[in-house]
Amino acid sequence: MSFQTIFEISQSISVQNRRTVGQQVSRSGQVRVAEYLTSVPWSFTVRPHSYLYYPQVRGVIQAIDNKDRQLPETITFASSLLSWFDDYKGGLTSGQAAALTLAAVPAANATTITVGNVAGVSGDVVFAAGDFLQLGIYPYKVTAQVLRGGGSTVSVTLHRPVTVSYTHLTLPTNREV
Repeated sequence: MSFQTIFEISQSISVQNRRTVGQQVSRSGQVRVAEYLTSVPWSFTVRPHSYLYYPQVRGVIQAIDNKDRQLPETITFASSLLSWFDDYKGGLTSGQAAALTLAAVPAANATTITVGNVAGVSGDVVFAAGDFLQLGIYPYKVTAQVLRGGGSTVSVTLHRPVTVSYTHLTLPTNREV
């Protein structure tokens, strides 16, 4: 049994996916706000299944404790048990979705990217709000519905700034958080 297994059969999962923002008040009362860019801003609270037998899972529990907050752990959402979190709701077929590319390398800290090689007819929903896409190794969430339009590219607004200039786009399978 692995951490991935415990994640998949958990009793409940809560997700905190808000941007990391700091606020500071100067002595004169002026408020300053700054967003801290992070590569993976999601935080999951997992409640393990109530009927896990401790002697069988104590090694996994210790491995989780060893990771703590300092060392990364990879969770893959390719499992059908976790599809509730990242199902693709756009209207493209799997072949059309696999053919999507970045039309241009996004600038660092940009929240909008240009997706190219968009197939289908005008009016198709390319991305629904909440769909995920992956740039390089990092996942991003689409903030608003994106329709196909007349050209071969579409602009997509992401939930957080792009942290590094990427050249590769993946949608919608094998995202890791």
